[in-house]
Amino acid sequence: MNVLTAKREVEERDVISVLELFNIKTNERTVVATFDELIEAPNWLKDGKKHVVYISYNKNDINPGDHPANKNVEIRMMSPEGGEYKTLVKLFGGQGTINVNSWSPDSSTFAFVSYKLK
Repeated sequence: MNVLTAKREVEERDVISVLELFNIKTNERTVVATFDELIEAPNWLKDGKKHVVYISYNKNDINPGDHPANKNVEIRMMSPEGGEYKTLVKLFGGQGTINVNSWSPDSSTFAFVSYKLK
């Protein structure tokens, strides 16, 4: 799928987030997946060929363009080529849950932040 195809899909249905790869050498963009909810903080394994994890917000819980904290979110994992995702954990978090590449050096674990409000 190219960027024009993804843009057309955004116009044709309620797509809120588009996960893309950007090639720094060629300036080419490749759409990996489109989502009807807000996602953020994609973290690829260091070799870029195994998995990507990201945060997903409930689409009825926020407005497009928001970057909120204090929300119920899911951390999901999918293939870097797109396709089906797997929910790894549901938690209270949002902004700040994953801010940097969080995979361990051996790619066996990743870190994230969750919290409770008093």
